[in-house]
Amino acid sequence: MDIWDRSAFGGGDSGAGAMWQSVLTDLWWGDVARSAFLRELQGAAGAGALSIKFNVDGYNMDPRSPEFTRGRIVGTIGPAAEGEPRHFVRGRQFLTTGLPDGRFFAPAGRINVFAAVLDREAGKVRLDLGNALPTARPGGDPSDVGPLSLVGIIGPTSGTTTVLPLGDIPYSVPGWYEKTAGLVDLPAGRRLSEAEVDALGENPLEVRRPGPDGTPTTVIAESPGGLFVRADQFVFRLDPGETADVELHATRFGLAYEGANVLAFRDPALLRVQASSPLGDAPPVAIPAGAIDFPARVMTDAKGVAILKIKAGKPENPRGYIDGQVYGVRVALEETLAPSLAYPFHRWLFVSLLVFDAFKPDRPTTWHGSMRAIFQQYANLYPVMKQFLDLGSYEDVREHRDLLAMVFGLDPTDPNAMPVTRDLSKAKREAILDWLKGEPPLEGRPPRRRKGVPEPVAPSAAPPAAPVEGRLSPGGKSVAADDQTVGVLALGGGDWWDEPTSKWRGYTT
Repeated sequence: MDIWDRSAFGGGDSGAGAMWQSVLTDLWWGDVARSAFLRELQGAAGAGALSIKFNVDGYNMDPRSPEFTRGRIVGTIGPAAEGEPRHFVRGRQFLTTGLPDGRFFAPAGRINVFAAVLDREAGKVRLDLGNALPTARPGGDPSDVGPLSLVGIIGPTSGTTTVLPLGDIPYSVPGWYEKTAGLVDLPAGRRLSEAEVDALGENPLEVRRPGPDGTPTTVIAESPGGLFVRADQFVFRLDPGETADVELHATRFGLAYEGANVLAFRDPALLRVQASSPLGDAPPVAIPAGAIDFPARVMTDAKGVAILKIKAGKPENPRGYIDGQVYGVRVALEETLAPSLAYPFHRWLFVSLLVFDAFKPDRPTTWHGSMRAIFQQYANLYPVMKQFLDLGSYEDVREHRDLLAMVFGLDPTDPNAMPVTRDLSKAKREAILDWLKGEPPLEGRPPRRRKGVPEPVAPSAAPPAAPVEGRLSPGGKSVAADDQTVGVLALGGGDWWDEPTSKWRGYTT
């Protein structure tokens, strides 16, 4: 989440930063007797869960480097309380607008979006800047963006506004980021008074730095009015007829916002960034619109939570060789839509849905009837697998049927479940398992096919397409795209077993 242009240098994904937050469950604790910290952490977690956050940057894209595909992870871990969101901090949300020339997101003040909390018991404001500070190089120290300080904007009372200084952010201290993961408690040398805590509870926070003339200028500020709403889980995969219960959390100055009207509307704008290539335009997204249905407005309860129910229909295969369709749904608090508020909406805060196509396998299910088309596509996507198992080969699949049945039968939350991308519908998964465990169809050769009778089949094992002139030889995602293109051109063909010659024959239509 919150991906942005973190480094001033580094092409592609190397210059990006992002954060990932979730929970650890099914905890097992070792011998913690010698660690006071671990004993406290275990006691705070109890039989529940631990919250964990990764800040990731410095991804290495150089295939000649020994650190290729690696990067930096700096993060935090702590107890996860009952009722808290799993994937973000329900606190004070600092938002900003982006510059028009950003690759992922270039914040106007060079400081990315982040969360903070007002800890009344500790008398502190706690900032999490782990994914908010820019770096001069990928995975490097924070860049010098000038002296940063936190203030509270108290008022107006009697027509005046008071600025409450809360302290400097010591991000330039050597090793500060690695030691703190960007967490800082302010004010550093004292506790907030009860009056200050009460005032900050109803007034916004700002991060400031001196301008060219020394006058403090706002770099990034808490959301206008302290208003904020987002989905906890924001990625869903649905089969036709299923419903996603999207849990929305609304807050005002970090506290639950009861009775808030949350509007929901379709927003596919960020689903298709790379819209075309030398191979042609990308498949259409978000059509047909009627394949998802949801209410236009929901209201939050006493805990500031509302459930947005999104029901999936049948997309009817609008993307051809790609199963299903993708949709985007954005939510917003009704009062933040007022133009006078100039609310800086967070570009990444939308619900992303993959709605699978309806699927019925042939009966009886056969390799050439239903299975090959599914397995061949994954063979195209992951050519490195061929040194262990060729998913496009009937013989290889048959030889490894028990292993495949095991991994396809795992719960999708299991790290070893196939496919790793989780982009396989429940209907296809069940058909694969039935077929792998069946007696036929994997005994003997696949059933003989009648010559000249076209049926839906997988792409033939054709050689990869030649590189387009003027383009680097394809690799990684490009190879997968080229393989899929070969498949598209071959979808009208098929094979049958010729008994007299004991060979496979092919036809095209």
